Amino acid sequence: MAMLCYNFRKRSDKQKGYKVKKTVKSFKNILLKIFVKILRYFIKQNTIQERFLVVSTTGLGDTLWGTPSIRSLREQYPKGYIAVLTSHIGKELLENNPYINDLFLLKKPIITSLISLYSKLKKKKFSYILFFHSSQRIVLPFVYLLGAKKIIGTEGSNKGLDSLMTHLLPKKPQHEIVRRLEIIAALIGKKPAHHRIEIALSEQDKKNALPLIDHLQDHIHPCILLHPGSKDIFKRWPSSHFIALGNLLSTQHKCHIFITGNQSEKELVLQIASNIPNSTSLIDLPLKTFAALIQNMDLMVCNDTGPMHMAFAVKTPTIAIFCPTNPHLCGPYAVKDYTVIAKKKTCSPCLQKKCANPFCMLQIGMQEVYEAVLHQLCKSEKFALKSLRKLS
Repeated sequence: MAMLCYNFRKRSDKQKGYKVKKTVKSFKNILLKIFVKILRYFIKQNTIQERFLVVSTTGLGDTLWGTPSIRSLREQYPKGYIAVLTSHIGKELLENNPYINDLFLLKKPIITSLISLYSKLKKKKFSYILFFHSSQRIVLPFVYLLGAKKIIGTEGSNKGLDSLMTHLLPKKPQHEIVRRLEIIAALIGKKPAHHRIEIALSEQDKKNALPLIDHLQDHIHPCILLHPGSKDIFKRWPSSHFIALGNLLSTQHKCHIFITGNQSEKELVLQIASNIPNSTSLIDLPLKTFAALIQNMDLMVCNDTGPMHMAFAVKTPTIAIFCPTNPHLCGPYAVKDYTVIAKKKTCSPCLQKKCANPFCMLQIGMQEVYEAVLHQLCKSEKFALKSLRKLS
């Protein structure tokens, strides 16, 4: 009997020990599962990365129109890889943009450049290609060959190659900034929050602009930048009007007048500057230096041109002259402190780039622009105390 009780106790102790071991093992398994799940989560976060290629290979304005979309994309995918296939102008503008990982430069000749870029881009294994804008027909077939699961763009903007898009958005009469934002909205499933164009200026960019204004004897009077050029002649306000405006602002209000342009506009800039005493002419500045100069101005007067968008990006008050282009499609958007002076086309059909004498621009008189300048200056805190009595 005693032996039986002993064996029973021994068996009971073994069962208790087994239960304890089982409980400990179960607890270890729970800990192991938790650890593995946590590890898997972090491994997944670090290895599965959405990869985006933005295509924007044209000019200054086109590049800046895409910046709100790029920022919205980054905020939706903070750990994603975002690259931009762009032009020389685009590369200069987008360098140091905090929302972009890489810039790929499309050079001339285009086909040779694309061939050299193919293996680099293919290795990136892009998940999505966002086709903002390109004037080169070959670019869309090229990016199609990269094998992204989605290529998103707008119908009618692809040189007759819409069928190469996997996701095609309907064309609408809307601002170019909005068109690009809708590409992002189609991807993320909601309207992006950001609409304002941006330029990332470094401290060095800002320092580079300072010598351009150091010659001024005072900074009390307004600094006015006149940008009379544009790539398309049909968008240009007459040079005689810029001269008359500059002289009036200089003589009547002691404004410091700056006239700017690129190398192709050198003759136009020098002609206007030579007819405005004490004005400063600046030609072919690096884009970031030019943007920093605009940022130092109290006001800019310009046609529908790329530097107009730089003024919007750096928040400089602007008088924008439009005809025959439509400011609702390519003018200011989500910005403050601007005045658009726009007139309707006088010719039907409009010859646009074939037009050598834009008569429609003559509808916009110097006096109308002059009054807009005074009104805009008087809205500024810097000149508020001067009042219209002194400025007009």
